Amino acid sequence: MCVAALAIDQHPRFRWVLAHNRDEYLDRPAQPMSLWQGSGILAGKDLRGGGTWLGARTGGAWALVTNVRAPGVPREGKRSRGELVTRFLESGRDPADYLAEVESGLVQYGGFTLVCGRLGGGADVLRAGKREHWDPGFHSLSNGTSGGAPWPKCRRLEAGLGRLLAQAEGEFPWERGFELLSDSTQAPDGELPQTGVPLETERALSSVRVQLPGYGTRCSTLGVWDAQAGDWLWAERSYGLNRITDNSYWALTH
Repeated sequence: MCVAALAIDQHPRFRWVLAHNRDEYLDRPAQPMSLWQGSGILAGKDLRGGGTWLGARTGGAWALVTNVRAPGVPREGKRSRGELVTRFLESGRDPADYLAEVESGLVQYGGFTLVCGRLGGGADVLRAGKREHWDPGFHSLSNGTSGGAPWPKCRRLEAGLGRLLAQAEGEFPWERGFELLSDSTQAPDGELPQTGVPLETERALSSVRVQLPGYGTRCSTLGVWDAQAGDWLWAERSYGLNRITDNSYWALTH
């Protein structure tokens, strides 16, 4: 599972802000976000399925993918969803054109939502086989389909990001951003989605940061375009068994 909130042109200085949690089995091998040698790509690596769940590239391209948790939606496919992000970052393609190509090969993958964009523009989304476009504003997604109301964890993270930007002055408040991504508040039972898992599991998965035995939030990532300074900044905090790593920071040219 995963959750992400995105703010496009909602602050005069921080014109693009992404807050993202990656949820996965704790024993699934992966490398944390890093600069891929010789490629200009900044991303983590899934060492089992290949590809990545979230990444960016010098020049302003960025993308993320989540799976879909819903009855009747296949969980796995012949190919890894992670390659969809990598291919976009390597291609230099227009986001809408790339998603049109991906749409023609959906049967190769388990259910997913893929978001691709470039700084200075909106974002193009392929969610459960349907394309959307995100204009300036606040947006969020997790593991639901395009139908129905946003999941409680999406609303909570999106609202928190809105409050953070409304109060942001001076340098970006990185620690407050990580506090949003560390929120373990569970949704009331009446607001829980029904995705085919047991009630106790549904409750645990309803928080922004997920913590279950053997499964949960593996890393929290923030991306910020500081238009005043001309910087595209990234920070990530990783979680493992009984430990939290120190934050790592990067700057990309755009």
